[in-house]
Amino acid sequence: PLPLPASSSGHFRRHIYLDMGANWGNTLRLYRDIGPKAHRNEDYEVYAFEANPFIQAYVDKFADYLSGRGEKPPLTVPPAGSNGHLHLYKKRYGCNIQGTREMMDCMNRKFAARVEALPLNATLADPAVLAARMAEAGAPATPGRGSRFTLVPAAVGNSSSSFAMNLQTSRRGILRGGGPRSKDTEATMHVPVVDVVSWILKFFREEDWVVAKIDAEGAEHGIFHSLLDAGKIGIFDVLAYECHPADEDICTKLNRRVDAAAKKTGTLVLREGKSGKGYEGIDSFSTPGKYFPIDP
Repeated sequence: PLPLPASSSGHFRRHIYLDMGANWGNTLRLYRDIGPKAHRNEDYEVYAFEANPFIQAYVDKFADYLSGRGEKPPLTVPPAGSNGHLHLYKKRYGCNIQGTREMMDCMNRKFAARVEALPLNATLADPAVLAARMAEAGAPATPGRGSRFTLVPAAVGNSSSSFAMNLQTSRRGILRGGGPRSKDTEATMHVPVVDVVSWILKFFREEDWVVAKIDAEGAEHGIFHSLLDAGKIGIFDVLAYECHPADEDICTKLNRRVDAAAKKTGTLVLREGKSGKGYEGIDSFSTPGKYFPIDP
């Protein structure tokens, strides 16, 4: 990366925010809410990773809008990342039902036509586009011109691969966030998984200010263990993540290892929903009262 002058918040060369699991863009500005206040209003390079092709099309336009490159795209479905998040929208759309299944059935009926109309952007499936988006990290944003937001249309991991995603299942799972990987080959799309560990180590340095949010449906284990084995967890100044499955021993062990390393490097570790040192799964710009579609 090219050398940059120090920012107003100290000696840090660049301000980076990595959103691994961007969903509907409702954590794209989480760096404004977490970590030391001195760094929250800097111009950031934001790299948003999202695997679901039906969500990618929207987030790509939303990233352009936040970068000042286009108009704000219309949000047509509730931008929920989980069943619990969807509950926060139910009253607005006349689905104020106690049971989760009943509430979801109501919301699915309400937004069925819009879900079926969600477009795919075939351009984002082009490997050359993905490579170009990843390579943007080698061209630091110009200070003073505002934050730069880039969608990286891929899932994250500690090695490069791909997986088959059932398009119809993924479309129908939109209202609860993302969609499952396919177990068959009917109506599927192969979604790339990028080696985000090698990418981070290639383009970013410990003198950069790096904030990361990772909600990667289990991929966090490989990512963290690879960074820890390399002695590089200190590249993160603020690390916010959700471990999957949260209540099992595998997460307990990972959390302990991350905490021990973070204590040595001074990395601030935040976990979603954890009281005290936690963070919300949406940023303050994307609360249900601010970020919602018009009632169909």
